[in-house]
Amino acid sequence: MKRKSCSTQQACRSKGAALLREFRGAPPADVASAVQVLLRIQRLTEDYPEVEEVEVNPLLLSRPGGRSVAVDARLRIAPR
Repeated sequence: MKRKSCSTQQACRSKGAALLREFRGAPPADVASAVQVLLRIQRLTEDYPEVEEVEVNPLLLSRPGGRSVAVDARLRIAPR
């Protein structure tokens, strides 16, 4: 059995975790995909410190193994 990453464990313990699990016949959301998106955004802000704000809304999560999609995203860059 694979151990969950710390980030995945945090997502599973969050207030919205119930929305990520199987519900009324709908498949569970791909939590690993959401974690990867967040880690990549974190990396982006580390590599480019001029990025002051990142907004992704909504992030539509597929079932595990599917294709999750960021419908809209916005970056705010620090003025020079």
